[in-house]
Amino acid sequence: MPPEEEEELICRLSDLAHPHTLSRRGGINLTAEFHNRCHLLPKKMTHPYHPQHPLILSLRNDETEIIHDAFDEGFLADSSNMFDNCTWCGENMCNYVVHRGCINLPRVIKLTRHPHRLFHTPFLSPTISSSCRLCYKTVDIKYGLYSCNHDNCSYVVHSKCATHKTIWDGRELEWEPEEYGEIEDVAPFKKVGDDLIKYFSHEHHLKLEKYDGVRDEDKRCQACILHIDSRNFYSCLQCDFSLHEICANLPRKIDHALHHHPLLLDPAPSEIHYSNVCLVCSRAFSGFRYKCAKNNCEESSCTYFQVDVGCILVPDCFTHKIHEHPLFIPIPALYKEKIGCQGCGCNCIGSYLRCTLCEFAMCYDCATTPDKLHYKYDTLPLSLCYGEISDQAYWCEVCEKELDPSKWFYTCDKSGITIHGSCVFGDFVYMKPGYTFYYKSFKYKNLIQ
Repeated sequence: MPPEEEEELICRLSDLAHPHTLSRRGGINLTAEFHNRCHLLPKKMTHPYHPQHPLILSLRNDETEIIHDAFDEGFLADSSNMFDNCTWCGENMCNYVVHRGCINLPRVIKLTRHPHRLFHTPFLSPTISSSCRLCYKTVDIKYGLYSCNHDNCSYVVHSKCATHKTIWDGRELEWEPEEYGEIEDVAPFKKVGDDLIKYFSHEHHLKLEKYDGVRDEDKRCQACILHIDSRNFYSCLQCDFSLHEICANLPRKIDHALHHHPLLLDPAPSEIHYSNVCLVCSRAFSGFRYKCAKNNCEESSCTYFQVDVGCILVPDCFTHKIHEHPLFIPIPALYKEKIGCQGCGCNCIGSYLRCTLCEFAMCYDCATTPDKLHYKYDTLPLSLCYGEISDQAYWCEVCEKELDPSKWFYTCDKSGITIHGSCVFGDFVYMKPGYTFYYKSFKYKNLIQ
Protein backbone atom coordinates (compact mmCIF):
# COMPACT_ATOMS: atom_id res chain seq x y z
CA MET A 1 0.00 0.00 0.00
CA PRO A 2 1.45 3.36 -0.87
CA PRO A 3 1.89 5.62 2.12
CA GLU A 4 -0.82 8.16 2.61
CA GLU A 5 0.08 11.60 1.42
CA GLU A 6 0.80 13.90 4.31
CA GLU A 7 -1.18 17.09 4.54
CA GLU A 8 0.98 20.11 3.81
CA LEU A 9 1.39 22.26 6.88
CA ILE A 10 1.67 26.01 6.64
CA CYS A 11 2.84 28.80 8.92
CA ARG A 12 -0.21 30.23 10.59
CA LEU A 13 1.42 33.64 10.75
CA SER A 14 1.72 33.97 6.99
CA ASP A 15 -0.78 35.32 4.50
CA LEU A 16 -3.28 32.59 3.56
CA ALA A 17 -3.08 33.65 -0.07
CA HIS A 18 0.72 33.16 -0.10
CA PRO A 19 1.41 30.75 2.82
CA HIS A 20 4.83 29.82 4.19
CA THR A 21 5.32 26.01 4.36
CA LEU A 22 6.45 24.08 7.48
CA SER A 23 8.95 21.21 7.34
CA ARG A 24 9.32 18.02 9.44
CA ARG A 25 12.75 17.22 10.75
CA GLY A 26 13.83 14.03 12.58
CA GLY A 27 10.72 11.83 12.55
CA ILE A 28 7.64 13.39 14.03
CA ASN A 29 9.29 16.46 15.47
CA LEU A 30 7.96 19.52 13.66
CA THR A 31 10.17 22.52 13.15
CA ALA A 32 8.36 25.69 12.14
CA GLU A 33 10.24 28.06 9.86
CA PHE A 34 9.14 31.69 9.75
CA HIS A 35 10.26 34.91 8.17
CA ASN A 36 11.69 37.33 10.72
CA ARG A 37 8.82 39.72 10.17
CA CYS A 38 6.34 36.94 11.02
CA HIS A 39 7.64 35.53 14.31
CA LEU A 40 8.57 38.98 15.65
CA LEU A 41 4.98 40.22 15.47
CA PRO A 42 3.51 40.54 19.00
CA LYS A 43 0.74 38.07 19.85
CA LYS A 44 -1.14 40.66 21.84
CA MET A 45 -0.87 44.44 22.08
CA THR A 46 -2.67 47.43 23.55
CA HIS A 47 -3.25 50.34 21.20
CA PRO A 48 -4.13 53.89 22.30
CA TYR A 49 -7.05 54.04 19.88
CA HIS A 50 -8.76 51.06 21.56
CA PRO A 51 -7.45 50.99 25.15
CA GLN A 52 -10.41 49.07 26.64
CA HIS A 53 -9.32 45.72 25.14
CA PRO A 54 -6.05 44.15 23.95
CA LEU A 55 -5.69 43.47 20.21
CA ILE A 56 -4.94 39.87 19.14
CA LEU A 57 -2.97 39.09 15.96
CA SER A 58 -5.39 37.16 13.75
CA LEU A 59 -5.87 35.95 10.19
CA ARG A 60 -9.02 36.21 8.11
CA ASN A 61 -10.04 33.54 5.58
CA ASP A 62 -11.40 35.43 2.57
CA GLU A 63 -13.51 32.44 1.46
CA THR A 64 -15.18 31.52 4.75
CA GLU A 65 -14.85 34.98 6.33
CA ILE A 66 -13.82 33.24 9.56
CA ILE A 67 -11.19 34.95 11.68
CA HIS A 68 -8.45 32.61 13.00
CA ASP A 69 -6.17 33.24 15.94
CA ALA A 70 -2.74 33.45 14.30
CA PHE A 71 -1.06 31.50 17.13
CA ASP A 72 -3.61 28.98 18.44
CA GLU A 73 -5.30 26.10 16.64
CA GLY A 74 -8.87 27.10 17.46
CA PHE A 75 -11.07 29.87 16.08
CA LEU A 76 -12.07 32.97 18.01
CA ALA A 77 -15.60 31.77 18.42
CA ASP A 78 -15.36 32.30 22.15
CA SER A 79 -12.54 34.67 23.00
CA SER A 80 -13.69 35.85 26.41
CA ASN A 81 -10.45 34.64 27.96
CA MET A 82 -8.40 36.89 25.69
CA PHE A 83 -10.65 39.93 25.26
CA ASP A 84 -11.54 40.71 28.87
CA ASN A 85 -15.18 39.65 28.63
CA CYS A 86 -15.56 41.10 25.14
CA THR A 87 -16.48 38.67 22.33
CA TRP A 88 -16.59 39.22 18.58
CA CYS A 89 -19.66 37.16 17.95
CA GLY A 90 -21.76 37.52 21.12
CA GLU A 91 -24.58 39.89 21.93
CA ASN A 92 -22.26 42.58 23.23
CA MET A 93 -19.83 42.36 20.35
CA CYS A 94 -16.83 44.64 20.00
CA ASN A 95 -15.84 44.08 16.33
CA TYR A 96 -12.72 46.22 16.62
CA VAL A 97 -10.45 44.95 13.81
CA VAL A 98 -7.32 46.64 12.45
CA HIS A 99 -5.25 45.79 9.38
CA ARG A 100 -1.65 44.90 10.22
CA GLY A 101 -0.56 47.72 7.87
CA CYS A 102 -2.88 50.22 9.60
CA ILE A 103 -1.65 49.54 13.14
CA ASN A 104 1.50 51.56 12.40
CA LEU A 105 -0.14 54.51 10.66
CA PRO A 106 1.61 57.79 11.59
CA ARG A 107 -0.03 59.84 14.32
CA VAL A 108 0.92 63.29 12.93
CA ILE A 109 1.64 64.18 9.29
CA LYS A 110 1.97 67.23 7.05
CA LEU A 111 0.58 67.33 3.50
CA THR A 112 1.42 69.93 0.86
CA ARG A 113 -2.32 70.29 0.19
CA HIS A 114 -3.01 71.84 3.60
CA PRO A 115 -1.12 74.51 5.60
CA HIS A 116 -1.55 72.80 8.99
CA ARG A 117 -0.46 69.46 10.42
CA LEU A 118 -3.00 66.62 10.40
CA PHE A 119 -3.63 64.27 13.32
CA HIS A 120 -4.86 60.69 13.10
CA THR A 121 -8.01 60.07 15.10
CA PRO A 122 -10.07 56.85 15.45
CA PHE A 123 -13.34 58.69 14.94
CA LEU A 124 -14.92 62.13 14.63
CA SER A 125 -17.69 63.75 16.58
CA PRO A 126 -21.17 62.82 15.26
CA THR A 127 -21.86 66.53 14.78
CA ILE A 128 -19.15 66.73 12.11
CA SER A 129 -20.14 65.77 8.58
CA SER A 130 -17.61 66.20 5.84
CA SER A 131 -16.12 64.77 2.68
CA CYS A 132 -12.49 63.79 2.19
CA ARG A 133 -10.56 66.77 0.82
CA LEU A 134 -8.38 64.50 -1.31
CA CYS A 135 -10.93 62.24 -3.07
CA TYR A 136 -14.11 64.22 -2.21
CA LYS A 137 -15.98 61.07 -1.20
CA THR A 138 -17.94 60.81 2.03
CA VAL A 139 -15.95 60.29 5.24
CA ASP A 140 -17.35 57.68 7.63
CA ILE A 141 -16.75 59.25 11.04
CA LYS A 142 -16.84 55.81 12.76
CA TYR A 143 -13.47 54.87 11.25
CA GLY A 144 -9.95 56.25 11.54
CA LEU A 145 -9.05 59.37 9.58
CA TYR A 146 -6.82 62.44 9.61
CA SER A 147 -8.13 65.84 10.62
CA CYS A 148 -6.86 69.33 11.37
CA ASN A 149 -7.12 70.45 15.00
CA HIS A 150 -6.90 74.18 14.30
CA ASP A 151 -9.89 76.26 15.34
CA ASN A 152 -12.50 76.78 12.61
CA CYS A 153 -10.70 74.34 10.28
CA SER A 154 -12.75 71.35 9.08
CA TYR A 155 -10.11 69.72 6.88
CA VAL A 156 -10.65 65.92 6.97
CA VAL A 157 -9.12 63.14 4.84
CA HIS A 158 -9.33 59.35 4.68
CA SER A 159 -6.39 57.45 6.18
CA LYS A 160 -5.64 55.70 2.88
CA CYS A 161 -5.82 58.95 0.93
CA ALA A 162 -3.60 60.85 3.36
CA THR A 163 -0.86 58.18 3.38
CA HIS A 164 -0.85 57.52 -0.38
CA LYS A 165 2.73 57.46 -1.70
CA THR A 166 2.09 60.42 -4.02
CA ILE A 167 0.42 62.51 -1.28
CA TRP A 168 2.47 61.98 1.90
CA ASP A 169 6.24 62.41 2.12
CA GLY A 170 6.60 59.52 4.57
CA ARG A 171 7.57 61.60 7.62
CA GLU A 172 6.08 60.92 11.05
CA LEU A 173 5.95 64.29 12.87
CA GLU A 174 4.56 63.28 16.27
CA TRP A 175 7.83 63.97 18.10
CA GLU A 176 9.10 66.73 15.82
CA PRO A 177 8.52 70.40 16.76
CA GLU A 178 6.41 72.35 14.31
CA GLU A 179 8.55 74.74 12.29
CA TYR A 180 7.45 77.99 10.71
CA GLY A 181 9.32 79.69 7.86
CA GLU A 182 11.94 77.01 7.17
CA ILE A 183 13.85 79.31 4.79
CA GLU A 184 14.35 83.02 5.21
CA ASP A 185 13.13 85.70 2.84
CA VAL A 186 10.64 83.64 0.82
CA ALA A 187 9.12 86.86 -0.58
CA PRO A 188 10.09 87.27 -4.26
CA PHE A 189 10.85 90.98 -4.06
CA LYS A 190 11.47 93.95 -1.77
CA LYS A 191 9.79 97.33 -2.12
CA VAL A 192 12.28 100.10 -2.73
CA GLY A 193 9.88 102.97 -3.45
CA ASP A 194 6.39 103.89 -4.65
CA ASP A 195 5.39 101.17 -7.20
CA LEU A 196 9.09 100.23 -7.35
CA ILE A 197 10.53 96.81 -6.41
CA LYS A 198 13.78 94.85 -6.47
CA TYR A 199 13.01 91.36 -7.78
CA PHE A 200 15.20 88.57 -6.37
CA SER A 201 16.46 87.27 -9.73
CA HIS A 202 16.90 90.55 -11.62
CA GLU A 203 19.68 93.10 -11.19
CA HIS A 204 17.58 96.20 -11.97
CA HIS A 205 14.59 97.81 -10.32
CA LEU A 206 11.09 97.11 -11.67
CA LYS A 207 8.23 99.62 -11.82
CA LEU A 208 4.51 98.83 -11.69
CA GLU A 209 2.94 99.98 -14.96
CA LYS A 210 -0.54 100.23 -16.46
CA TYR A 211 -0.92 98.34 -19.72
CA ASP A 212 -0.71 100.44 -22.90
CA GLY A 213 -1.89 98.57 -26.00
CA VAL A 214 0.48 100.46 -28.34
CA ARG A 215 3.57 100.69 -26.15
CA ASP A 216 3.39 97.18 -24.65
CA GLU A 217 2.02 95.04 -27.49
CA ASP A 218 5.31 93.14 -28.00
CA LYS A 219 6.21 92.65 -24.33
CA ARG A 220 6.15 89.21 -22.72
CA CYS A 221 6.15 88.14 -19.10
CA GLN A 222 9.44 86.43 -18.28
CA ALA A 223 7.73 84.06 -15.83
CA CYS A 224 4.79 82.63 -17.81
CA ILE A 225 6.08 83.76 -21.29
CA LEU A 226 2.59 84.95 -22.28
CA HIS A 227 2.09 88.43 -23.73
CA ILE A 228 1.64 91.40 -21.44
CA ASP A 229 -2.03 92.28 -21.86
CA SER A 230 -4.60 94.42 -20.07
CA ARG A 231 -3.37 93.53 -16.57
CA ASN A 232 -0.91 95.57 -14.51
CA PHE A 233 2.68 94.48 -14.85
CA TYR A 234 6.19 95.27 -13.61
CA SER A 235 8.62 96.64 -16.17
CA CYS A 236 12.38 97.03 -15.81
CA LEU A 237 13.65 100.60 -15.89
CA GLN A 238 16.82 99.64 -17.82
CA CYS A 239 15.99 96.61 -20.01
CA ASP A 240 13.06 94.68 -21.50
CA PHE A 241 12.47 92.44 -18.47
CA SER A 242 8.73 92.36 -17.59
CA LEU A 243 6.50 90.40 -15.22
CA HIS A 244 2.73 90.22 -14.82
CA GLU A 245 1.83 91.52 -11.37
CA ILE A 246 0.44 88.11 -10.37
CA CYS A 247 3.61 86.37 -11.58
CA ALA A 248 5.85 88.80 -9.71
CA ASN A 249 4.05 87.90 -6.49
CA LEU A 250 4.62 84.15 -6.79
CA PRO A 251 6.48 83.02 -3.61
CA ARG A 252 9.96 81.56 -3.82
CA LYS A 253 8.89 78.50 -1.85
CA ILE A 254 5.44 76.87 -1.82
CA ASP A 255 3.56 73.75 -0.84
CA HIS A 256 1.35 72.65 -3.73
CA ALA A 257 -1.15 69.85 -4.31
CA LEU A 258 0.69 68.72 -7.46
CA HIS A 259 3.64 67.32 -5.46
CA HIS A 260 4.22 65.86 -2.00
CA HIS A 261 7.42 67.85 -1.34
CA PRO A 262 7.91 71.66 -1.11
CA LEU A 263 8.70 73.44 -4.39
CA LEU A 264 11.27 76.18 -5.03
CA LEU A 265 10.96 78.86 -7.72
CA ASP A 266 13.69 78.62 -10.37
CA PRO A 267 13.86 81.62 -12.77
CA ALA A 268 16.65 80.24 -14.99
CA PRO A 269 15.62 78.12 -18.00
CA SER A 270 17.80 75.22 -19.04
CA GLU A 271 19.56 75.03 -22.41
CA ILE A 272 18.64 71.33 -22.69
CA HIS A 273 15.29 70.86 -24.45
CA TYR A 274 14.03 67.87 -22.45
CA SER A 275 14.85 69.71 -19.22
CA ASN A 276 12.31 72.40 -20.17
CA VAL A 277 9.20 70.20 -20.17
CA CYS A 278 6.50 70.65 -17.54
CA LEU A 279 5.69 67.30 -15.94
CA VAL A 280 2.09 68.37 -15.37
CA CYS A 281 0.94 69.55 -18.83
CA SER A 282 3.83 68.06 -20.91
CA ARG A 283 4.43 71.40 -22.66
CA ALA A 284 7.88 72.75 -23.50
CA PHE A 285 8.54 76.12 -21.85
CA SER A 286 11.38 78.52 -21.16
CA GLY A 287 9.92 80.61 -18.35
CA PHE A 288 10.07 80.29 -14.58
CA ARG A 289 9.50 76.88 -13.05
CA TYR A 290 8.91 75.33 -9.66
CA LYS A 291 11.26 72.44 -8.85
CA CYS A 292 11.20 69.96 -5.99
CA ALA A 293 13.18 71.24 -3.01
CA LYS A 294 14.20 67.73 -1.94
CA ASN A 295 17.46 66.28 -3.22
CA ASN A 296 17.20 63.02 -5.17
CA CYS A 297 13.44 63.30 -5.56
CA GLU A 298 12.31 61.17 -8.48
CA GLU A 299 8.99 61.61 -10.24
CA SER A 300 8.18 58.82 -12.72
CA SER A 301 11.20 58.34 -14.99
CA CYS A 302 12.51 61.88 -14.54
CA THR A 303 15.31 62.94 -12.24
CA TYR A 304 13.28 65.71 -10.61
CA PHE A 305 9.78 67.16 -10.48
CA GLN A 306 9.19 70.50 -12.19
CA VAL A 307 6.09 72.44 -13.20
CA ASP A 308 5.63 75.67 -15.12
CA VAL A 309 4.04 78.83 -13.69
CA GLY A 310 0.80 78.44 -15.66
CA CYS A 311 -0.03 75.09 -14.05
CA ILE A 312 0.95 76.30 -10.57
CA LEU A 313 -1.61 79.13 -10.82
CA VAL A 314 -4.49 76.66 -11.33
CA PRO A 315 -6.27 76.26 -7.93
CA ASP A 316 -6.44 72.74 -6.47
CA CYS A 317 -10.25 73.04 -6.35
CA PHE A 318 -12.27 75.46 -8.49
CA THR A 319 -15.24 75.73 -10.84
CA HIS A 320 -14.49 76.02 -14.57
CA LYS A 321 -16.82 77.78 -17.00
CA ILE A 322 -17.27 74.59 -19.02
CA HIS A 323 -18.65 72.54 -16.10
CA GLU A 324 -21.18 73.20 -13.34
CA HIS A 325 -19.43 71.24 -10.56
CA PRO A 326 -16.12 72.00 -8.82
CA LEU A 327 -12.96 70.35 -10.21
CA PHE A 328 -10.11 69.05 -8.05
CA ILE A 329 -6.68 67.40 -8.40
CA PRO A 330 -7.27 63.65 -7.86
CA ILE A 331 -4.84 61.23 -6.25
CA PRO A 332 -2.71 59.72 -9.06
CA ALA A 333 -3.56 56.07 -9.71
CA LEU A 334 -0.75 53.55 -9.33
CA TYR A 335 -1.98 51.85 -12.51
CA LYS A 336 -3.02 54.76 -14.67
CA GLU A 337 -6.33 54.36 -16.44
CA LYS A 338 -7.13 56.24 -19.63
CA ILE A 339 -8.94 59.45 -18.73
CA GLY A 340 -10.45 61.46 -21.58
CA CYS A 341 -10.32 65.25 -21.39
CA GLN A 342 -13.72 66.85 -21.99
CA GLY A 343 -12.03 69.91 -23.46
CA CYS A 344 -9.77 68.60 -26.22
CA GLY A 345 -10.93 64.97 -26.35
CA CYS A 346 -7.41 63.59 -25.84
CA ASN A 347 -6.30 61.27 -23.06
CA CYS A 348 -5.02 63.11 -20.00
CA ILE A 349 -1.25 62.62 -19.68
CA GLY A 350 0.25 63.13 -16.24
CA SER A 351 -1.79 65.25 -13.83
CA TYR A 352 -5.34 66.32 -14.57
CA LEU A 353 -8.47 67.76 -12.94
CA ARG A 354 -11.58 65.77 -12.10
CA CYS A 355 -15.12 66.63 -11.03
CA THR A 356 -16.03 66.20 -7.37
CA LEU A 357 -19.47 64.79 -8.26
CA CYS A 358 -19.28 63.12 -11.68
CA GLU A 359 -16.79 61.62 -14.17
CA PHE A 360 -15.93 64.91 -15.90
CA ALA A 361 -12.17 65.37 -16.41
CA MET A 362 -9.92 68.05 -17.91
CA CYS A 363 -6.22 68.12 -18.77
CA TYR A 364 -3.97 70.95 -17.60
CA ASP A 365 -3.39 72.11 -21.16
CA CYS A 366 -7.09 72.97 -21.43
CA ALA A 367 -7.37 74.20 -17.85
CA THR A 368 -4.67 76.81 -18.48
CA THR A 369 -6.10 78.04 -21.79
CA PRO A 370 -7.05 81.72 -21.28
CA ASP A 371 -10.69 82.62 -21.84
CA LYS A 372 -9.75 86.05 -23.24
CA LEU A 373 -6.62 87.33 -24.96
CA HIS A 374 -5.30 90.01 -27.31
CA TYR A 375 -4.17 88.60 -30.63
CA LYS A 376 -1.23 90.30 -32.34
CA TYR A 377 -3.07 90.70 -35.68
CA ASP A 378 -6.35 91.99 -34.22
CA THR A 379 -7.00 95.14 -32.22
CA LEU A 380 -10.09 93.65 -30.55
CA PRO A 381 -9.80 90.98 -27.83
CA LEU A 382 -10.66 87.37 -28.61
CA SER A 383 -12.87 85.21 -26.41
CA LEU A 384 -12.66 81.45 -25.99
CA CYS A 385 -15.75 79.57 -27.22
CA TYR A 386 -16.14 76.16 -25.60
CA GLY A 387 -17.91 74.63 -28.58
CA GLU A 388 -21.38 75.12 -29.99
CA ILE A 389 -23.89 73.36 -32.22
CA SER A 390 -24.24 75.05 -35.60
CA ASP A 391 -25.03 74.12 -39.21
CA GLN A 392 -23.04 77.13 -40.40
CA ALA A 393 -19.51 76.64 -41.76
CA TYR A 394 -16.70 78.15 -39.67
CA TRP A 395 -13.32 79.12 -41.16
CA CYS A 396 -10.09 79.93 -39.36
CA GLU A 397 -8.74 83.39 -40.19
CA VAL A 398 -5.13 82.24 -39.78
CA CYS A 399 -4.81 78.90 -41.61
CA GLU A 400 -7.95 79.44 -43.78
CA LYS A 401 -9.11 75.89 -43.08
CA GLU A 402 -12.54 74.83 -41.89
CA LEU A 403 -13.07 74.97 -38.15
CA ASP A 404 -15.13 72.43 -36.18
CA PRO A 405 -17.55 74.57 -34.09
CA SER A 406 -18.13 71.72 -31.61
CA LYS A 407 -14.52 72.06 -30.39
CA TRP A 408 -12.89 74.96 -28.57
CA PHE A 409 -11.95 77.97 -30.68
CA TYR A 410 -11.39 81.72 -30.35
CA THR A 411 -13.78 84.29 -31.72
CA CYS A 412 -14.58 88.00 -31.65
CA ASP A 413 -18.26 88.91 -31.36
CA LYS A 414 -17.79 92.32 -32.97
CA SER A 415 -15.66 91.35 -35.95
CA GLY A 416 -17.09 87.83 -36.29
CA ILE A 417 -13.71 86.16 -36.91
CA THR A 418 -12.98 82.61 -35.73
CA ILE A 419 -9.53 81.09 -35.13
CA HIS A 420 -8.27 77.66 -34.10
CA GLY A 421 -6.74 77.65 -30.63
CA SER A 422 -3.64 75.98 -32.06
CA CYS A 423 -3.31 78.77 -34.64
CA VAL A 424 -3.49 81.44 -31.93
CA PHE A 425 -0.79 79.85 -29.79
CA GLY A 426 1.33 77.73 -32.13
CA ASP A 427 3.75 75.06 -30.93
CA PHE A 428 6.14 77.44 -29.14
CA VAL A 429 3.81 79.75 -27.26
CA TYR A 430 5.62 79.07 -23.97
CA MET A 431 9.11 79.51 -25.45
CA LYS A 432 10.65 82.99 -25.41
CA PRO A 433 11.40 84.54 -28.84
CA GLY A 434 15.14 84.23 -29.47
CA TYR A 435 15.53 81.45 -26.88
CA THR A 436 18.19 78.92 -27.89
CA PHE A 437 18.31 75.31 -26.74
CA TYR A 438 19.98 72.01 -27.55
CA TYR A 439 18.10 68.95 -28.80
CA LYS A 440 19.89 65.73 -29.79
CA SER A 441 23.26 67.52 -30.02
CA PHE A 442 21.85 70.23 -32.33
CA LYS A 443 21.37 73.87 -31.40
CA TYR A 444 18.01 75.52 -32.14
CA LYS A 445 16.69 79.07 -31.83
CA ASN A 446 13.03 80.03 -31.46
CA LEU A 447 12.19 82.69 -34.08
CA ILE A 448 8.43 82.74 -33.42
CA GLN A 449 7.27 86.11 -32.11
